[in-house]
Amino acid sequence: MTDDNKKPYPTAEDFLNSSAILSELLDYLPDATMGIDKEGRVIIWNRAMEEMTGVKAAEMLGKGNYEYALPFYKERRPILIDLALKPEDVNTDEKYFNMKKEGDTLITEMFVAPFREGGSWLWAKAKPLYDASGQIVGSIETVRNVTDRHKYEDAYEQYAKQMQELSYNLNTRDS
Repeated sequence: MTDDNKKPYPTAEDFLNSSAILSELLDYLPDATMGIDKEGRVIIWNRAMEEMTGVKAAEMLGKGNYEYALPFYKERRPILIDLALKPEDVNTDEKYFNMKKEGDTLITEMFVAPFREGGSWLWAKAKPLYDASGQIVGSIETVRNVTDRHKYEDAYEQYAKQMQELSYNLNTRDS
């Protein structure tokens, strides 16, 4: 910078230190995203999460006591974001039988019967949030509704089974 009257261009650190910009970036994400602090209070609830759950961020931000589980499970209970906050509990949770771990990131796909009429298949990914010194200060989770994919897979399996039976019937008839 040669002119003392001009401000330098913002750095990546400037953006990360700006909560307004960070909030706008999180709201822009297409996946439903929530975050909690170390005490389990909601600090992130983006627009996609509002659309998925029907719960506005203004109603959810600052809430604790597993309030964020209610739209999904109709009960207060620990969910994947809580396991990411407390990695020592990961191997003892029976609710996520098909969970996999990639570093400190937890990934699962499960059928959630209470979520929407008829239930929904949800894919979720959660990880701890760290401060500059490496201490866990919260966790973040993204959720996708993958019910349609499961319906297509089921329909394809039914179709494949029918084609196999038809082929078998044609082959045995010709014999």
